[in-house]
Amino acid sequence: MSLPNTEGQIKSGMFAELTIDTMSKQGILTVPVGAVIPKGGQDIVYLVDGESRAQVAEVTTGIKNDQYIEIVSGLTAGQEVIVKGNTLVSDGTLVRVVGGGQ
Repeated sequence: MSLPNTEGQIKSGMFAELTIDTMSKQGILTVPVGAVIPKGGQDIVYLVDGESRAQVAEVTTGIKNDQYIEIVSGLTAGQEVIVKGNTLVSDGTLVRVVGGGQ
């Protein structure tokens, strides 16, 4: 593989970092990587229930990148997942949602 260098901007000794997608999927459910916690041989996330309490959910994960991880089973779209401070809660802990997003 070669890079075109017609303007001479690439010099000897320079280096580059690339990311090559080896697999991609469309229409999948993902959460931020930090939302998934390995615990006792399982992957879990904490959800926020209707009473503002943390609720543990076991999930099955798929492919991931630096930011997001695929959730194959255990969650449905629209559920609120705790992504910050999730290591400080346990099942049933009262939580306060301070931010939101997709």
